[in-house]
Amino acid sequence: MVLMIWFLRVSVLKGSLDHFRPHFGWFKRIMRVGIPAAVQNILFTTSGAGFMMVVGKVPNPSAAQAALGIGLALESLAFMPGSAYAMAAAPLVGQNLGAGQPERAERSAWAAAWQSAALMGLIAVWFLIIPERLAGVFFGGDSAVSSAAVVPLVAAYLRLNAISEPFLAIGMTIRGALQGAGDVIVPTFITFFTLWVVRLPLAWLLAVALGYGAVGAWIAMSLSTILSGLLAVAWFKTGNWRSIEV
Repeated sequence: MVLMIWFLRVSVLKGSLDHFRPHFGWFKRIMRVGIPAAVQNILFTTSGAGFMMVVGKVPNPSAAQAALGIGLALESLAFMPGSAYAMAAAPLVGQNLGAGQPERAERSAWAAAWQSAALMGLIAVWFLIIPERLAGVFFGGDSAVSSAAVVPLVAAYLRLNAISEPFLAIGMTIRGALQGAGDVIVPTFITFFTLWVVRLPLAWLLAVALGYGAVGAWIAMSLSTILSGLLAVAWFKTGNWRSIEV
């Protein structure tokens, strides 16, 4: 409240209450981008719950679900820089498009994507080299029985998803770039397709129907991540995002 009074009465930028009046034209433009972006988050969250349910159908489901939770926690070490690059790519692309520089917007997106892939790939190397040691951090000295069942599953999770980590990085960053350009409809369909049409059915097929257990679910996760990254790149390369008006 103090800051608002200062802004309205004292600041050299002196605003007015008119600035707080709703502008429905802008509201519609914001919602045009915001709703599909929100749908993508809903798809990620609900598919994650569905994936956990599939993992709960494999032999020794408690160990498999524990391994999934630990694997996701460790993989979040790679998610964080990828998310940061995706957030950076959005304004870079949006500002350059607004300045009438689509080529520079594209170069910015690719630069962010490749840097993200390099950084997440570097983290993924540790997932390949010492997955058991990383998983062991989550177990104390008196949990030998549970760790014996869970650690190998976590190691398999990390190794399989390490392969897809660069694709995840590029896909995340390119989706951020597309969002900055206002192109959110096709990325939302890509998210739906790779998670709900590919990942979940394939996870059930490999893990439950064919009996590969939790490792089958990890394979489905890795393959769908690779596909998502490739589809995002393919759509970005069409250049349709250059002409979208928000």
